[in-house]
Amino acid sequence: MAEPRDIEHYDPEEANRQLRAMLQNTVREAHRIGRWLVLAQLGVAAATVVLLCFTGVTVWLTSQQMATVRTSIEQALQQFNLSQRPWVAVTDLRLIDVEIGKKPHAVMRLANKGLTPAKLRRTRLYIQIQRELPTEFSYPYVSLPSPAILLPDSSESVSTDYLTAISQQIMTALDSGQMQLFAYGFAEYEDP
Repeated sequence: MAEPRDIEHYDPEEANRQLRAMLQNTVREAHRIGRWLVLAQLGVAAATVVLLCFTGVTVWLTSQQMATVRTSIEQALQQFNLSQRPWVAVTDLRLIDVEIGKKPHAVMRLANKGLTPAKLRRTRLYIQIQRELPTEFSYPYVSLPSPAILLPDSSESVSTDYLTAISQQIMTALDSGQMQLFAYGFAEYEDP
C-alpha cells in the first residue's frame, strides 16, 4: 500500500504553479507539434500541386505528341496511297507523214509509271493547223468510253489523222512559220 502523503506540507500555490507549468509545457509541445504538422501538411500540399502541374504538363505534351503522331500517320498513309496508285503520262508524241499530198498522222504514247494498273476511260488526240498555238485547247468530239487496262510499266498508243492531205500552199506556210502544225490530246484514267 502506498503511504499517504503528508498533508501538512501541501502548498496549494505550489500545486497551482506546477499545474500551470505542466499545462504551459503541454501547450508549447502541442504548438510545436502543431507547427510541424502544419508544415508537413503544407509540404504535402506543395508536393501535390507540383505533381498536379507535372501531370498536367505531361498530359499536354502527350496530347501534342499524339497529334503529331496522328498527322505523321495520315501523311504516311497518303504517301503510301500515292505511291501505290497508277501514274499515267505521255512519254512520246510524234507527227508522221508531214508531206505534200499526205495526211499527217499523230501518235501519242501513254505509259503507266505507277505500281498498280490504270483503267483508261477516254483518250483523244487532235491535230490542227493554225496561224498560232491556242492559249486554251478545246476537246471536241470526245469519243465514247472504251475502257482499257494499262498495267504498270506498260504503254499504249493513241493515234489520229489530219482530215485532209497537206497541199503545197499549206506546206509552204508551215515551212515559213506562218502556220503551225501541232497535236494535243488527253487521257482520262482511274484506279480500277
